Amino acid sequence: MTRILIAVFSMLFLSQRAGAQEGNPSPKTSDSPCVLENVRKLSPPDISVWHPIWMPDSQHLVFSTLDSVKIASAPVDPMYIVDILGASKPQLIASGVNPLSIQIEPAGKQIAFKKRILGKPSQSEPFQFLDAVSRTPVKNSSDETEKWERARVRETLFKLKQPDIRTHQIVRADKKRQVVLTRKGGRHFLIDMLSGDVKNIQPQLPPKAHILGSDLAPDGRYIIFSVQLDRESLDSDVIGRAELFIADTNGRTWQLTDTSTIVEDGPTWSPDGRHLAYIDYQDQILRKGNSTLFAGEIKCK
Repeated sequence: MTRILIAVFSMLFLSQRAGAQEGNPSPKTSDSPCVLENVRKLSPPDISVWHPIWMPDSQHLVFSTLDSVKIASAPVDPMYIVDILGASKPQLIASGVNPLSIQIEPAGKQIAFKKRILGKPSQSEPFQFLDAVSRTPVKNSSDETEKWERARVRETLFKLKQPDIRTHQIVRADKKRQVVLTRKGGRHFLIDMLSGDVKNIQPQLPPKAHILGSDLAPDGRYIIFSVQLDRESLDSDVIGRAELFIADTNGRTWQLTDTSTIVEDGPTWSPDGRHLAYIDYQDQILRKGNSTLFAGEIKCK
């Protein structure tokens, strides 16, 4: 019976995304509260994707690339925007971008980024701004991005009484439900911003598993993890197989994808909670190209 169910799931998903070699997710026939469906490939083979960011409309993704790895002598570092429904190809909106600088205005009206300084790859120019609809430059102050961060509830986190929490990486802050998912030293914490309570999230993962990326569902009920399963050394760029796992706030965990050989990384929930985007590295080498952007519908009970 189990084999029959697996076969049925495989037939349904192969119609959306051909072959496990592309990172085709195969939902487990278990009691997982979430299922990933209608997965679409959003980037062509000649673009190596890194650092996707959702626009507030939950219909578009902005992402940078790893092209500078391939052209080390002359980094181009392009930035694209793409419709998750696949209505058009990714649109180039800037080049020479420092991928870690990209920010989206909370209302989705502007995109901010810094360009690298030619010959000084570790340095960047001041923020530049684009109209999110026309993709044309607009004038704004670099201080504006700090206001955007405060609008994402970051300032509330700093009002908490736990001083050590201030050094945590903020994964997602949910203003409506007043919770924040933070990460420090490989450990994840869920913070109630009203009471100040901090909960250590301990997902139930296989032995020697290592978490690569994570994100909190907008409704605060589930956390998505990218989990490396067979990396022999954390000092190596070769990370082997990595899959997506779902955990609730009590640490109960379910495997969401099973690609056998592909590295699934960088999962990020859309603002409306209806879609999930992630990257797969087909050569199992972290941040070394051959990375593809996918997005699908995620449905949770």
